[in-house]
Amino acid sequence: MPSLPCPAGARAPRPSRLALALVLAFASPALLAQQAAVPADPAAKPADAARPASAAKPGNLTLDTVQITGGQRSEVDARRLSTAPKTVIGRDEINQFGDSNVGDVLRRLPGVTLGGPPGRPGGDVRMRGLGNGYTMVLINGERIPPGFSIDTLSPEQIERIEIMKAPTAEFGTRAIAGVINIVLREALNLSSTEVKLETSVEHGRFSPRASLTRNDRFGDGNAYNFSTSVFHSDQLTETSTRTQTFDTASGALLADRNETARSIGERQGLHLGSRVQWRLAGGDQFVLMPFLFALRGTTDTRSQLTQPLGTAPYATSHTDGDNSDANGRISAQWQHRLNDDGARLQLDLSLGGSENRNKAARDEFGANGSQSRTLDTDNRSTDRTINNKGKVSLPLESGHSLVAGWEVERAKRGQTKTSVENGVSQLAGFGTETDSTIRTLAGWAQDEWEFSPAWSAYAGLRWEQIATTSRTAGSQSDNTSSVWSPLFHVAWKPDESTRDQVRLSLTRSYKAPQLGQLSGLPTLSVRPNDPSNADSVGNPDLKPELATGIDLAYEHYIGRRGVTSIGFFQRRITDLIRSVTSFGSVPWSDTPRWFTRPENVGDAVTRGIELEARASTDELWTGATPVNLKASVSFYRSHVDGIPGPDNRLDQQPKAQGSLSADGKVAGLPLTLGSGVTWTPVTVVQTSPTQESRSGTKIGVDVFGVWAFTPASQLRLAASNVSGRDYLSGGSIVAASGITQTTSTTQRTNPVVSVRWELKI
Repeated sequence: MPSLPCPAGARAPRPSRLALALVLAFASPALLAQQAAVPADPAAKPADAARPASAAKPGNLTLDTVQITGGQRSEVDARRLSTAPKTVIGRDEINQFGDSNVGDVLRRLPGVTLGGPPGRPGGDVRMRGLGNGYTMVLINGERIPPGFSIDTLSPEQIERIEIMKAPTAEFGTRAIAGVINIVLREALNLSSTEVKLETSVEHGRFSPRASLTRNDRFGDGNAYNFSTSVFHSDQLTETSTRTQTFDTASGALLADRNETARSIGERQGLHLGSRVQWRLAGGDQFVLMPFLFALRGTTDTRSQLTQPLGTAPYATSHTDGDNSDANGRISAQWQHRLNDDGARLQLDLSLGGSENRNKAARDEFGANGSQSRTLDTDNRSTDRTINNKGKVSLPLESGHSLVAGWEVERAKRGQTKTSVENGVSQLAGFGTETDSTIRTLAGWAQDEWEFSPAWSAYAGLRWEQIATTSRTAGSQSDNTSSVWSPLFHVAWKPDESTRDQVRLSLTRSYKAPQLGQLSGLPTLSVRPNDPSNADSVGNPDLKPELATGIDLAYEHYIGRRGVTSIGFFQRRITDLIRSVTSFGSVPWSDTPRWFTRPENVGDAVTRGIELEARASTDELWTGATPVNLKASVSFYRSHVDGIPGPDNRLDQQPKAQGSLSADGKVAGLPLTLGSGVTWTPVTVVQTSPTQESRSGTKIGVDVFGVWAFTPASQLRLAASNVSGRDYLSGGSIVAASGITQTTSTTQRTNPVVSVRWELKI
């Protein structure tokens, strides 16, 4: 880890000031000079000392105790009063940049990045730079449904986002990198209607969107919330890919291929979400939460391939794609008061289902225009899920709060894959259908203990078992894994006259194999099979990745809304899962083919340092114009045993990432302006002794302006991905056959400009 020098003759800064200095250095050197002279806020008071030790703490570990009413004060308090490390993002920040999908909101949050090119939705959500599967994403405390893409959620449907850098027993421990819990809109005891009409334009293509949110009361103390949005998306994707093949021994170039592709994609979608809340006799409560999402999309892709050296497999290609996705879930929750001392019982039941279909027809043509190859693929999947969970909360004496619960889930998936090349089925002798069942059992208990105004601790234990059965072509494979996860969190306030605190977490977490990684039904490459376009197939014998972790952080609170923090984390992982590319005989083909297969390859370690600062200038300097400043920067290191360095890192993990934003109202005008930037440097990963992957620098620059005509009506103008940088990606593989193949893809990205009218009735 790099050292942080201190100038000669100067005292080493406090950790909180050091974090603020490092992070806000991106914003303004003048801020740093004045920050050192900022006096302690005389209005700050030790709020914790005035709160009884046994009182419920807002923003703590259980969903039903979280009551965020909006505004930065409540969100900062929720963070400060939680024993486990937690950050709460409220509606003000969610709506700040006028994003059209929740993915754009997430990528600006500290320590969170998205895969894929900048300015485009659809990338997997990553915390601490770790790739798909290491971050547990929840919606209302439940794992996201199979096949559900998080970027399809509309920000208008979200009440708040909770980020937990270390797992807890209640939410689950499939969270080596951390937990992101997206809480949908809540029913409030007020009547309001919000309407938003928007259109965005990217490279001359328009994408309109409209949303409606309604909140009202009915009966005696009952309330409901209803939100819906519809959208149409029209996007152009342009890529250029160069593939080179070398003789490994001599380095001689054997083949050089360049392909340019132009794809037009259109999507139409509908979201419906609601929360209906009944207050029952005796303080009980019943909540019903239905959710529905539907999407339909088409793509038209045309490419040209030139190969000055070697024989080209085709000269041009044309691919028509058609996909549809429907996802629905209904959840019910009953909260029952057991006694007058605060003991409660909560029962949850949810039913969900989804259907997904992807069809593609690809035609390839030779240089003379004659058709050389046709390929038709059709992939369909249906998922059905039932989940039951419950918990009992018992406030005890001496500041203890004991919570215990269970979870039972059964998910069933049916999947069909067909691939017909030149009129011949490629899977005819292997099988095209698979049925899978996943059964999850979990039991957990946690005790949160506030034994003095300066100390609070949390101890938890969770046991979870996942059993998977998959049937393909008359064969059956079974996989069962179970994990015990002890968890410990402690928060210490060194000085009771301030709100500063130190956090320590010791945890055990894991990453379960995904269903597709266990399935024996292969996915065939749509392009001519080679090392860069390999088939993929699962491995039913995979074991889960286990991780032991430590998190240590120092937080310094400034005034009512500001906070700076510096933190360190480490995870030691065993049974790491990696996809390995090989060439050989496969059951689904009469000839050897290139294919990738996940395997447990060994152990790994990842560690990092994270810096964050949030402050308002009027709380830093008396009389300053209020400007909200948010910044973060993180540095990551990792290595995988058994793979040569120097880039033997965990998949997709960059060495660093950062973000910076500023916004505020213009004095004398009903105008709010803001801007933000996110940054991820070049990432090179040696995934195996013979394979390497690479992705280029990602810089996202966003700006917005909001003009308020009345308190209930305003116009928003925003631009995202202003820099419009090309996105680079690629990799290389050294094959046992004596060749080395490298690929390099450049994808053009464009600025996106949007205009939105927002009305409250």
